[in-house]
Amino acid sequence: MQPLFDPVPPWLLTVTEITEALRSGVDVIKAFPGSVAGLGFIKSIHGPIPNVAIMPTGGVNLQNVDEWLNQGAYAVGIGSVLTKGAENGNYHAVEENAHAFTDKVGVLNFS
Repeated sequence: MQPLFDPVPPWLLTVTEITEALRSGVDVIKAFPGSVAGLGFIKSIHGPIPNVAIMPTGGVNLQNVDEWLNQGAYAVGIGSVLTKGAENGNYHAVEENAHAFTDKVGVLNFS
């Protein structure tokens, strides 16, 4: 299996760039920042390339994560919104944020 993001840059917006990345063996295309690409990006790319796995990162939050997944995102990348509180040593907040995301999308089970 090829690394998820190498040898392609993290910002691929054209069908040509994505097709070239897929031909080089990339399994998942990272759309960063997702907030700039916008929710319609995945649907637009899935028109000409229906089976491409796209993972938006940057701008994914609790309010829009379900919209990204409903648009056809293979996965989502979350960072600062997940670790909010850690900078102050509040690691319990990180756990709460993780639970909030998993409760919302129903993907993972913490036990």
